Amino acid sequence: MALIARQNQVEAGLDLVLTAAAGGGDQVDNADGKTIVIIRNGGGGSITATVTAQNTSFGNQLEPIGQITKTNVARTIAAGGIAILGPFPTAVYNNTSNQIALTYSGVTSVVVSPVKLP
Repeated sequence: MALIARQNQVEAGLDLVLTAAAGGGDQVDNADGKTIVIIRNGGGGSITATVTAQNTSFGNQLEPIGQITKTNVARTIAAGGIAILGPFPTAVYNNTSNQIALTYSGVTSVVVSPVKLP
């Protein structure tokens, strides 16, 4: 997996730097839980982008709510489409390196831009 650096969103805006999606997936820093990921599918068919949930079950600490189950985030992006995923709660989506893991069903003409929200 390739590590992609986040860009910082500020009031004045930012010029997105788009990085080619890696065939084996990508990782993005999410230590603060303020990460969104912008994905553009320039390919001829739809793709699915997935952010893997590292922790899927949360129990009694949430009383009186009870058990909560989380799943992977999976978003289908049409040919020529753009999607924004996130932000991602750290307790659910971060791995031991405080990164989120992204995978793609296809990477031809797919570009990614992780952004840290203020």
